[in-house]
Amino acid sequence: MIRIARAYGVKPSSFWNQFWPMADISFAIIDHGLKEGLLRLLSGKMSVSYETTANTTLLPFASADHMLLRATRLRFCPCRLAQDVTPYFRRRWQMLPMLVCEVHSILLLAACQQCRERLHPELVPIEAASIASCYRCGHDLRQSTTHPIPRSKKYERWLAFQGRLLKLMDGHTPGS
Repeated sequence: MIRIARAYGVKPSSFWNQFWPMADISFAIIDHGLKEGLLRLLSGKMSVSYETTANTTLLPFASADHMLLRATRLRFCPCRLAQDVTPYFRRRWQMLPMLVCEVHSILLLAACQQCRERLHPELVPIEAASIASCYRCGHDLRQSTTHPIPRSKKYERWLAFQGRLLKLMDGHTPGS
């Protein structure tokens, strides 16, 4: 939703109100609780199938233990954001067990390293180059210091679990 709004040069909250007036929404956890009615409305407005729209959220995994889905902060890998032509926060990073970027083997970050503020991409000014910026201080999140995971049996077991979960996700729906 945020990327769509920005593509049209509109603040995400204004864009949201065009679809769902007066709705109270937390953009940080929007993937966790979208209602079917809103997804159908969005898919119709964008001329995309309901299934395609639903597969961009965590809805396909709703039958899984709710605790697996409930990350309360947006997380990100600075390296992946830097590689994106149009940066975005991946759905898989928002699942609670995902602590490590599976591509770069670094710990995911959940706050701006400059001001320590939580991420709120919906509040990043439209004039900013991308949503990969801190709304508060303007720090480019792609420039954040990365931390490789420590090499230990504990982390190896965690990575193995995370890898199995990612395989399950990738087998469930495309485009994670």
